[in-house]
Amino acid sequence: MTTRAMDPDPALMFSRGRSDTLQFATMTVTIPPVHQSGQIERSETLPPDPALYFAIQNPALLEGDQGFRRAFNAEIRSRPADQRGVMVFIHGFNTTLTDAVLGIAQFVEDTGFTGVPLLFSWASGGRVQDYVYDINSVLAARDDLLHGAVLVSKSGETSVDLVAHSMGNLLAVEAMRQAKLEGTFTKLGKLHNVILASPGIDVDLFRRQLSVFSPDERRFYVFISRGDTALRASRFIGGGVPRVGAGDVKALAM
Repeated sequence: MTTRAMDPDPALMFSRGRSDTLQFATMTVTIPPVHQSGQIERSETLPPDPALYFAIQNPALLEGDQGFRRAFNAEIRSRPADQRGVMVFIHGFNTTLTDAVLGIAQFVEDTGFTGVPLLFSWASGGRVQDYVYDINSVLAARDDLLHGAVLVSKSGETSVDLVAHSMGNLLAVEAMRQAKLEGTFTKLGKLHNVILASPGIDVDLFRRQLSVFSPDERRFYVFISRGDTALRASRFIGGGVPRVGAGDVKALAM
């Protein structure tokens, strides 16, 4: 799922620009036999050698909501009952579509995830200087993420886990808060775990965001990164307020 606009180059599919509608595609990522956990073996030239590098193959656009639901349901049905869980992955700041696709592939490979991986790629500019552009792209994508959640909830999956990284956490938490206020959060009980990895969120904002959730709804796991340079930059740009991803563990355990 993506809120990126179509790219004039068919080989790239989607660009850094924003789309007015949620769009869909499928891709296959091959993992090289030489892969080492924690790394993305990425070629500096195209096409990559699949024996040495991650490679994206068979990209295909899906036609609207119905095209997505057909492809998604077919993937669910093709798997054993114990492999029908869904992981929705939301990437972070300064991330191109290729970065995001390779990132979720690495995560799936390194964690041994056996369910259905689903990438939500918002329109990041893919450059450090696009920080403000990226924040606005995140905020513009909230309704689209909730729309995607409705599509996923109508399938036959057994559970949904949400994994967000960096600035993608702002999108995840804002969308969940909006759903909570609208009375639709976990309405079908399919959302199990929410993993917030290195959240680039102002800690004061995060406290207010979570205030609408009752303690039993807060199945949120926050991964802290003390040495994350992006979080330090985010804190500097954000007026010196600490970021959640580099925050105090005790203070976060609300």
